[in-house]
Amino acid sequence: MKVTYYPGCSLEGTAADYAASIAAMASFLDVGLVELLDWNCCGASSAHSLNHHLALSLAALGLALAKEVAGKKFMWDGATYVTRDDARQAMETYKKDGVKVHMLLLEDKYLVYTRRLVTQVAAG
Repeated sequence: MKVTYYPGCSLEGTAADYAASIAAMASFLDVGLVELLDWNCCGASSAHSLNHHLALSLAALGLALAKEVAGKKFMWDGATYVTRDDARQAMETYKKDGVKVHMLLLEDKYLVYTRRLVTQVAAG
């Protein structure tokens, strides 16, 4: 299974230990991590000290990359599929894992968007 994630600028610097933890957990859970397409800095490290509205706008841009289907947010799975059959095969794999899926044709490439529904929360 693959999931899209937002890496942020800090994972390569001040949050390198957090990046290592994410990678280790993903590997342990056999989850492939795919960076969110065209992500931008959220401003957490510096924008908030310069301009509150800038910081909020930068953080919101990542959510804007999601697609809305029937009033629900779907995130891109990070892959570009050349054929419709390849995209459908990926969609079937996601569906077996209980993931809602949607396909989009963009510039002769097929993109698959996913929506994972949380049905159980472990007690901490």
